[in-house]
Amino acid sequence: MPNPIASFETTMGTIRAEIFLDQMPITASNFIDLAQSGFYNGLHFHRVIPDFMDQFGCPHSKNPKSPDAGTGGPPDGQFKNLVTGAMETRSGGGNIKDEFAAKISNEPGTLSMANTGAPNSGGSQFFMNTVHNDFLDWFTPGDSKHPVFGKALDKQSLDLMVAISKVKTVDDCPCTPIKMISVRRRTARVCQSPRDSPRQLSAGHGATLSETAPSHLNQRAIPARFCTACGVRA
Repeated sequence: MPNPIASFETTMGTIRAEIFLDQMPITASNFIDLAQSGFYNGLHFHRVIPDFMDQFGCPHSKNPKSPDAGTGGPPDGQFKNLVTGAMETRSGGGNIKDEFAAKISNEPGTLSMANTGAPNSGGSQFFMNTVHNDFLDWFTPGDSKHPVFGKALDKQSLDLMVAISKVKTVDDCPCTPIKMISVRRRTARVCQSPRDSPRQLSAGHGATLSETAPSHLNQRAIPARFCTACGVRA
């Protein structure tokens, strides 16, 4: 079965990305479950940094200027692994277990799990890499462990990720809020290696994922739930 394609409609445009359900079933199933539940509905990008990444998925970011944006996660509970059919668990503040399976690098256009730097601390937050942040790869030396679970489907999507990262900010928060309006699911016609160029992938119409659901490395001020190893908050 081909991997699902997520279409992220934002107030700056639409990003399409393949979700690597085949290689990252736990992480991808967690993302799909949250989107279908409406968890991401109306949230904002709370942290964007040029030549680095765009971060999203904190429930506190529904208020784009909340001082708590970047510190939250989903509720504890269970979700279905869409590959094995088993029930997976979110616990300890909505965290899922680290899925160190596929060796997919944090290349430009990839979607990667944010965490606190502690094991099994990812939940709902993820980031979109705008450059090759290979130091964040879980399979390389160092403390940063951020597994990739998706990638931009085309150049237009990657260009929008880059554009979002370059907006005017105060303390890395966009001055003009960037809202996630909806997330929709499509079915890929061709399932290729996630290392292939995004523009080589195409998508066709399919079922909706959710009809209405939607530091730089110079350590800046470090809020709660901030990964000191890499500068990516969970």
